[in-house]
Amino acid sequence: MPHPDYARCARHITADAVRELLSEMVNIASPTGGEAAMARYLEGRMARAGLETQLQEVDPGRPNAIGVREGAGDGLNLLFTGHMDTSYDGDEDYLSGEGFKPKAVHRDGWIWGLGANNMKSGLAGALAALEAVCREEVGLSGDLTLAGVVGEIEKAPVDEFKGQSFSGYGTGTRHLILHGVTADCAILAEPTGLKVSNANMGVVWAKITASGTISHSVFSNRPGVVNAVRAIHSIQSAVEAWIPGYEARHSCMGEHPNVTIAAVRGGWPWRLSRNPAEASLYLDIRTVPGQSTEDIKRELRGVLDEAADEAGRASLTFYVNDPPPPHRPAAPPGAGGYKQMRGPAAGREGGV
Repeated sequence: MPHPDYARCARHITADAVRELLSEMVNIASPTGGEAAMARYLEGRMARAGLETQLQEVDPGRPNAIGVREGAGDGLNLLFTGHMDTSYDGDEDYLSGEGFKPKAVHRDGWIWGLGANNMKSGLAGALAALEAVCREEVGLSGDLTLAGVVGEIEKAPVDEFKGQSFSGYGTGTRHLILHGVTADCAILAEPTGLKVSNANMGVVWAKITASGTISHSVFSNRPGVVNAVRAIHSIQSAVEAWIPGYEARHSCMGEHPNVTIAAVRGGWPWRLSRNPAEASLYLDIRTVPGQSTEDIKRELRGVLDEAADEAGRASLTFYVNDPPPPHRPAAPPGAGGYKQMRGPAAGREGGV
């Protein structure tokens, strides 16, 4: 049976109120590296609700937004968290449609706009809940915290692609917990189809680089001249042969990791009269709880050893190591009450 305070708070969380809140958030452009306006909006709302707030600077002009409602100090502390940055900037020429622009459109019961799903909807839901708790002056045993973080979107400094606009993959969350914001339990408000998810995949980003011979193209058919593009294609074939076994060997809760050959670069498009001296293959390797990044490194090195040619083994570089957290099969403290509040909308539990 829901706690009496639940009904008191729930009456403030109406469809119109949450729709307006989410629309305001979507209308604030917040690409990776440009989350400041969104952080100021969140901090302002939380302060007006009565939370103790701060803008925690991660990089110059790039803060996390944090609000805390202190409890009596004799209960568990709960953190609601989510990222403020959006999957795209909103000005990419290869994207079209309402869902890729920072402008909210309400139609047929849905809100379209950049970040509406991932994940300003989650932030709006968490903020609406905290505002309701503050409005009803609900007494709490433990602290209740909301943190909007920068830099979660899957971007990372790779090769010449550097700077704050590529500073994602948990940058804000790592800063958050390393600089004093902690809790007993956390709810990440990412979209999960209204299911409680107690496990998450990790990822490794790897770059394989093959070297070739610097030569004019007229000599590319001579003995000893190595074409790096052809070499990387041969390596790609070896990687493709390795992928099915890798995916089959690992699983968690019925889910298997996957590998994406995400990018290929090589040669000089502006100087095709030169034999390509370097070419690279970029891999996104998903992982499940229980896997080791070091095992992945050893497996890939074995693949490269087998694929080595007269130019030697290709080099291997890693840019991202985001290991999956341990799988926690037992429900955390308070989860029973949380599931009870969600009621029939909860659907089945679990999922990676």
